[in-house]
Amino acid sequence: MGTKDFKRIKIGIQHPDKQTVVNWVLTPFTKDQAPVALTGIDNAASAVKDWIAGDTFDQLMNKYN
Repeated sequence: MGTKDFKRIKIGIQHPDKQTVVNWVLTPFTKDQAPVALTGIDNAASAVKDWIAGDTFDQLMNKYN
C-alpha cells in the first residue's frame, strides 16, 4: 500500500510467559482458547459491518474495545 496511514482491526493476544511472541502467535489455539478467539473474530466482523454502515472509527473503538 506504500503507507502506514490506514485503519486496521487487531485481535489481541496475551503475552506468552515461557516462549517468544512469534512462537506464541503461530501456536494453534487450545481447546479453552478457541471460543475466546472465535468471539474476537465475530466482534471484528461486526465492527467491519458497523464501519461500512457509517460508524466512525472512534465510535467503533468505543463500542468494541
